Amino acid sequence: TNLYRGNVQQMFQDLGRLRQLVSLTGNIQLEAYSYFVEANFHMYNRELDEALEDLSRELSIERYLGIEERALRGIVCAYALAEDLESAKRVIAENMENPAISSRIFMPFRDLFLAENDEEFLQAWQRFLRKDTPYWSEEACQIFAQRLITCDKEAFIKFAKKLELDAIKSGAFLSLAQIYESLALAYKAVDATPLAINYAERAISIYQTRSFVNAAAWLEKKIEFSSDKDLIEQLNELKLKVEEPFRQTLMTVQEQVERTMRNSVFLQHVIDVLKVTNPQEEVHTTLEFLVSKMMNLLPILSAAIIIMDSRGKVLESVSLNVEEIPKETRVSYEPFEICTEIEIYDGFKAILYVANQSLYLDQIAGYQLVKSVLNLQEVIVYTLKNIIAYHRSITDPLTGLHTRWYFITRLHEEFERSKRYQDHFSVIMADIDDFKKINDTYGHRIGDEVLKFIASVLRSSTRASDIVGRYGGEEFIVILPSTTKENAAKVAEKILYQIVETNPFEFRVTMSFGVSGYPQDDVAEPEDLIALADKATYVSKERGKACVTITS
Repeated sequence: TNLYRGNVQQMFQDLGRLRQLVSLTGNIQLEAYSYFVEANFHMYNRELDEALEDLSRELSIERYLGIEERALRGIVCAYALAEDLESAKRVIAENMENPAISSRIFMPFRDLFLAENDEEFLQAWQRFLRKDTPYWSEEACQIFAQRLITCDKEAFIKFAKKLELDAIKSGAFLSLAQIYESLALAYKAVDATPLAINYAERAISIYQTRSFVNAAAWLEKKIEFSSDKDLIEQLNELKLKVEEPFRQTLMTVQEQVERTMRNSVFLQHVIDVLKVTNPQEEVHTTLEFLVSKMMNLLPILSAAIIIMDSRGKVLESVSLNVEEIPKETRVSYEPFEICTEIEIYDGFKAILYVANQSLYLDQIAGYQLVKSVLNLQEVIVYTLKNIIAYHRSITDPLTGLHTRWYFITRLHEEFERSKRYQDHFSVIMADIDDFKKINDTYGHRIGDEVLKFIASVLRSSTRASDIVGRYGGEEFIVILPSTTKENAAKVAEKILYQIVETNPFEFRVTMSFGVSGYPQDDVAEPEDLIALADKATYVSKERGKACVTITS
């Protein structure tokens, strides 16, 4: 994890502790694993000799233990990343019968090397895209970028963009740099120079700030690109040649350049946050992502975000390593701590808290860090505003269930999914019996309580994957993915039973249900399933109410 997150120093500390444990326990399989991890660092940092040395040690232990020779796969990848495809192919050819090379998980990657012509390569690439494991995705893009953009540009770019979003979400800086490198190499191959430089600059900035300096230098040479680091080196050389007054001026210029570099990298990561935040995600999931991003991007040890409504009621909160959040706004440099309340949208507010009790800063450094927090705060506000607005648009304010608009959107998605994968799904329509009579007799306030009660039973009686909505008035509707009509009818009967058994009112509350399903009901449009379920509901009414009818 530390390797892919770019925490190289922590990775080597962990390896040191692991090898101490090996010396105490004699567990040489753990020792093999330590060489595997270290080899990966050298491999990604374009240090072939060091990578092969570690992989050779790993391989000898694996052969001694008689376990799968995972190091062979690493050797193939190390040669390929060093642009020695012939040696990579030789290792594959010499070990074709070895389980490590012939394994199902390695085969899609291996076959890219074995393709003898463009047609075979394209077929291998298409099989690679269908694989069900994440392994060797970034490496395949790096190694075959120039070939992929010419033989299947659209699929390659789409695949790379998906990997980019996955890396941003997970905080895998190394994986992100690998993808940016792949795109830089690909665009250079087709003479799209501005795009090549754009992606190379992103990859190099990550490599340089995450201790992959050789990888950065390799890519600079490959793209023929001069980075800001070259300017820093030139300034250092110039400082040695000039007198003291000019040297001081150059030092000031260098500090400004380095600060600009750091701000540029930070700004790119902030933009990345905007790329992957999805208003359709659950609010809590989004908060977890934002808090983890703050921990990754800022030199802090504690962070929290709390969302409140206009009355000050806490709606959602996520915190990491936080014992207590100050009740008032706070900005401190010694130690570093910020607590601020921010307006989000239509009365909704958030409390943002970040701290590092071990970090003591002067005014200049403290101000720079506060600016970074404020930049990130703007992204957080924008993200939370979008997600709150979206969830309010798809949520019925009285029952908390999905709105009819959202339900129809999901119905179309489920219909297409079921057709594509030849799967079942069902629709339950439910109508409260004699609801008008309840309203007329007991008033609309009690009627609203009945609606909220029904909504709670529907939520508690269905799965997290089911989509429950208020269709209109006293009508409710449920989508049950991967469910036949017969099983959906059992769910409806369970709901009816729960309503009768847990009814908190002094009067009787029941519902009539209608069930339709695809592909058992051969319909052309997903809305046809609603119409069929609605008709079945009316049949239940005619049968005496408080029952379930399946379409025939």
